[in-house]
Parts: sequence; C-alpha cells; structure tokens
Amino acid sequence: MLTTRDIVKSEVPISGDSLDDIVDRAVAASSEWIAGELLRYDSARGVSLLERVVDRVEYPRSIDGDKVRLRCYPIESVSEVVMASDREFDTATPLVEDENFIIDEETGSDSLLHLYGGFYPGAKVIRVTYTGGYWTDFDSSPPAGAIALPSTLMQAATRMAVHLVKHRDKFGERSINVGDMSVAGVKDELFKMVRQMIQPFKRYS
Repeated sequence: MLTTRDIVKSEVPISGDSLDDIVDRAVAASSEWIAGELLRYDSARGVSLLERVVDRVEYPRSIDGDKVRLRCYPIESVSEVVMASDREFDTATPLVEDENFIIDEETGSDSLLHLYGGFYPGAKVIRVTYTGGYWTDFDSSPPAGAIALPSTLMQAATRMAVHLVKHRDKFGERSINVGDMSVAGVKDELFKMVRQMIQPFKRYS
C-alpha cells in the first residue's frame, strides 16, 4: 500500500479503532486507484506494481521490438535471464548481461531489457526473473538496491484516503466510486490535484 492506517488517522484525526476497517479500505482503494492511474496496476494478479515484487516475464509476451518490458520498476536486481526453445524451459540457456542483453532503466520511466541485435532466434522464448518496484515498508529502511517509495506518492495516497474517510457518508449524483467506496464533495478538485502530483510516475508504454 502507498500509505498506512496510522498516517491517515493522524491526518483526520481519528481516536480509537472504531473506524479502522473504513480507514484500511480507504488506504487500499486509494493505493489501487493511484496505481491504476499510473498504468502500474495488474488486476489479474491483484498487486500494485508500485510495490516491490519478484516477477517473471516471458518474451515475446511483453515485447517492444527487441526489448523486453519489465513491468515492476524501478528495477532492484535481475537474478536470471534464460533462453529456451519452448515455455517449459526444460533445457534453458543462460544469457549474460553486457554480452547478450543490457538493462535500460531510463527509457520513458520504464525498464527495458534490450536484446542485442540479431541475437534472438524467432522460435525461442526469453524468461527474465527480477525484483522491482518501490519499497513500501514504512517501518523499515530499503535494503541495498531497493528504492524507497517517493514521498509524493505517499502524500497523494494519504490525501485521497483522508478524503474517502471524511466523506464516507456523502452520496449524490456527483459521487464517484473508488474501489468499493463512494465519495462526493470536493472530488473534482481532489482528483485533479492527485493526478497532477502523480503524473511524473506514470508509465508510458
């Protein structure tokens, strides 16, 4: 998640635990909405790609020319890149960084694995196993190689979650659904502000 129950409760403010369930729902809904706006939410897997996960991607499923697009970024580490003749990977050939491929973390705020020109034989499959995404454990420092969640994203999620909690009982024709919560009131200004805050982190693919 992009913010926490305690952070949101300190902003409302709320005493006691009577609204903890609502706050938790607001945190989840806000986090998922922001990740969706950034094109970094995978509804099939049910995880936010803003969070640090170990992922596998098989070429040519996620491909852009001779580039394999890594969905969870920024990239912390790539543990394995292998080539096989089929998706079973019974007999796989390891690929070597700087010899067979390079990692580009700068292109369009997205991470791409560039296969060297002419290396990829059309019938083969490439599998990349890597760890990526922002570190979102607010109580622990990121391990070596991991990148902490930008404070702008945490602030955006907190503002939205606070709004959801404050306006949880307001319904009307101008209401909007975020997750399973319906909100109204100042939603136009709020959503415009949040979109502006998170724009630099949007995935362009």
